[in-house]
Amino acid sequence: MTSAAQLRDRARQAGARLRQIPASGRGEYGAPDPETGERWNRGNVLGHVAEMLAFWIDQVEAAVGGQTVVGRGEPGYAKRQEGIERGDVVEESELRTAIEGSLRDLDRLLGTMPENALATQIVYRRQDGDRNLTLGTFIDQALVGHFEDHVAQLESLT
Repeated sequence: MTSAAQLRDRARQAGARLRQIPASGRGEYGAPDPETGERWNRGNVLGHVAEMLAFWIDQVEAAVGGQTVVGRGEPGYAKRQEGIERGDVVEESELRTAIEGSLRDLDRLLGTMPENALATQIVYRRQDGDRNLTLGTFIDQALVGHFEDHVAQLESLT
C-alpha cells in the first residue's frame, strides 16, 4: 500500500512539474478525451485542476473525520463544469494561485494524516456506480494520480 509520505512526495513532484510549465495563455484545444469526448485548452485544464484539488481535499478531510462515502453527486458535477468553464474567463495567474493554495492544503493533510487513515474503507460514489476502496487508494487515484494526469496533459498542451 502507498504511504501518506509517498503520496505527499508524488504531489510535490507534480506541483514542481506544473511550476516549470510557463504561463502561455489558454492556447488551443487538445484532442478529445477518449472517455468523455471533452476537448480542453490549458485554461480549462487549470480551471478544472483548481476546482478538483479543492473539492477532493475537502472530501478526504471529511473521510478522515469519519465520513464513509465520498463523491460529487449532481452539485459536485455542476461545480466541476464551473471549474472547467472558469478557465475560459479567469486569468492563468489566478488559477495557478488557487492551485498552489490547494497544494499547500494537500501537503498539510498528507503530512498530518494518521497513517492508519489510509486503510479506512470508503465508498466512492461515481456517475458509473459505487466503488468500495480504501481511502489510500482513493487519494492515489482520484486526487494525486488525477493531478499527475492533468500535469502531463498541460505539458502536452504547451
